[in-house]
Formats: sequence, C-alpha cells, structure tokens
Amino acid sequence: MTTLTKREREKEAVHELEDLIRREVPGASVNVVKGSEPPGTYLEVSEVTRDYDELFDVVMSVVRQPLSRMQNEERLRIYVMPLHAA
Repeated sequence: MTTLTKREREKEAVHELEDLIRREVPGASVNVVKGSEPPGTYLEVSEVTRDYDELFDVVMSVVRQPLSRMQNEERLRIYVMPLHAA
C-alpha cells in the first residue's frame, strides 16, 4: 500500500469533491483556486440555472460529511464556496 503525500492527498480530495458536486449538479462550474483567508484550496462552485440559496443547499448537502472528514480528521485545508453565477 502506497502512502500519499499531503499534496497528493489534497489533489485526490479535490477530485473527490468535484465528482460529488458534478454528480448532483451536472451543470456546475467548479473552479479550483488557492486562497489565503484562510490559506488553502478553494472549490468555487457556480451554476446558472439555480438561485444561490438552492445551489448552496444542494452543494453543501453533498459535500458536508466528506469535507468535514477531510478538514477535521485529515487536516486538509480545502474549502467549498458556492457562488452566484455571473
């Protein structure tokens, strides 16, 4: 069994979250960026056919448990931010 580095695990975790989001919100745009407040990797999620509140509820219901595990147990600095579509 191969042990992943923290960076490799973070990349894998980002892909896991992206897959979960895209399965539930197929039309979602997911932009992965580095942020500084707090420092970490941010998944910015937008989707043009849903209003913000609906998008927020759907996305957070899908990622809440795995994201919590990633942040609390694995100490990964990954954040999900539903955004208004431009």
